[in-house]
Amino acid sequence: MRILQRLWALIIRRSQMKRGVTFEITNEYGWFLFEILLSLEASSFDWSIADEEAYFIENGELGRKLFPENKMIMAGGDLMAYLHPNSCYLIFADLKAFPPGKAAGDIKTYKDFLKSDCQMAILIVDCSDVAVYCKDRERTETLYRFCRERFSNAEYITDENDRSELYCLVIRSWMPALKEDGIQLFLSQGTCPLGSFKIYLRIP
Repeated sequence: MRILQRLWALIIRRSQMKRGVTFEITNEYGWFLFEILLSLEASSFDWSIADEEAYFIENGELGRKLFPENKMIMAGGDLMAYLHPNSCYLIFADLKAFPPGKAAGDIKTYKDFLKSDCQMAILIVDCSDVAVYCKDRERTETLYRFCRERFSNAEYITDENDRSELYCLVIRSWMPALKEDGIQLFLSQGTCPLGSFKIYLRIP
């Protein structure tokens, strides 16, 4: 009997440890953000969007910024309609979901997340690494199953492996770096919870 009780307690403890899901998207343009939001039933929330660097794809090239303002709030239905017909290229993104009418506070850590009205946080770093934090257990499980089928390296975020920083800090300026075989390279530099980064963009 005690063995069963301990086993059950372990199962409960492990289920409570799941903070969200991490996974990798391919480093190319597509509808990845729309797919992620769709799996999370994003239309039920208002979304705070900040610290992003992402672009629409226009005529096969990087076009307009996906979200032109540094920080903005969008209703979930409007956000889905805005993204749906368009392919985009994601470099960095920080989206947080709140119940309609609730204020979007400043959230930097997992403790901030737990204390706030924020229900979900989506962080995309370096074009392919994605972390989604979610307070709803069923939604977390649904997202995990979806990511196992659709994307790569899906894992649960737990107390043991979490970096506990829910933000992206990005320097958006692109500057000429050097020319290589007649191709101009542009450089963007900045920092994020994973460390410092450099991104080179090749422009013929």
